Amino acid sequence: MFGAAILPAAPVTARRASDTELQAALPRWTMAQRGDPLAVTLDRAPSRAQLAWLVALRQAGHQVHWSGTLPSIAITAEPMANPRGSELLALATPSGSTAMLRDAVGTIDSLTTGANGAQVIVPRDALAENGRDSLRAIIGGGNAMGASEPPPATVRPLLVVGAAGWEAKFTVAALEESGWRVYARLMVAPGVFVGGAPASLDTGTVAAVIALDTTVASLGSAISHFVRGGGGLVLAGNAANAGNVAELAPGRPGTRVPAVTLVSDTLGLASAGWVPVDALKPDAEIVQRRGPGIAIAARRVGAGRVLQVGYDETWRWRMAGGPGSAAQHRAWWAGIVSAIAYAPSASDSAPTASQFLAAPRAEVTQALGEPRASPLTMRGRWPDPRWLLAAIFLLLLVEWSSRRTRGLR
Repeated sequence: MFGAAILPAAPVTARRASDTELQAALPRWTMAQRGDPLAVTLDRAPSRAQLAWLVALRQAGHQVHWSGTLPSIAITAEPMANPRGSELLALATPSGSTAMLRDAVGTIDSLTTGANGAQVIVPRDALAENGRDSLRAIIGGGNAMGASEPPPATVRPLLVVGAAGWEAKFTVAALEESGWRVYARLMVAPGVFVGGAPASLDTGTVAAVIALDTTVASLGSAISHFVRGGGGLVLAGNAANAGNVAELAPGRPGTRVPAVTLVSDTLGLASAGWVPVDALKPDAEIVQRRGPGIAIAARRVGAGRVLQVGYDETWRWRMAGGPGSAAQHRAWWAGIVSAIAYAPSASDSAPTASQFLAAPRAEVTQALGEPRASPLTMRGRWPDPRWLLAAIFLLLLVEWSSRRTRGLR
């Protein structure tokens, strides 16, 4: 310390690299003398390995600084409640950003984000083998970010309750085609039900109940215990009029709007009949509007979720729609169920970190500190610590000599 005070270290020129030069610069920086100042300009997100390398250099005694226009973006992944193991990717980006979703093989999808970012559903079967390891969202053409792989969801069967008819037939078909195992409890005559059903209605055996009409009243108080215990419930059409679920519903069914009569092959969900959701409860949320009315509303009850869907003749969309209407009908029902089904994460699995940063600017700032423009020259080091060791031995020798010659004067 005394030597450094009387012989200040000469300033050392900082070693610099841009984000495109960083990968080549890191091995050279690792071989540099301890204490060398290092400065990196990050206008694009580094990989997780590059950031870890920079952190290791700082811990080894180097002065590591960063600057640049790294954007504030983030991505998260949550498991979807569906048999195909899909993931819901949520992107937080500036409004109007272009996002491209890629894996090891190529581009999966592209989109433009809105004011609240964007959400993308990625089925596992859409990824190449081991493609999850390279799954990333590229924002603005340069910044790649990736979310940790979430634990898979435990998917249990569904229970569909309703009168035997076209709506029940094609709802069950759509869910089974999406991979769900479905119990069907269908009324064929007053008080007469057919189909299989689980021995008990609880979240250990059923993920969600889809009630297509007021026949859900046949389940009695079990439906309320099921929802409050974490189960999901879909109330379609006028199902919310059933006395045992009225207290669970987000609102009250209004006056039914009949289906629009159109030429065959032109029908869609918008032309099917529907029942508006009226008298919305204070804790309910609007999911979808249709003109001045509410078509879909949601509400949390206890640990479970209830989705009130006004559409009660979606089979018309599937049977009389244009090309691809069957796939659209199937995807719509799969999305409805995934939003409310009980699907706990596997307890023996832990998230797997992505090779890309999930929130580049936040993670870089946490690891390396706030960004700041570093000068061309930075604080250097004292010439060589061996000089300090030599000075210590010299002073010891002087002290020893002083003691040996003390009595000669």
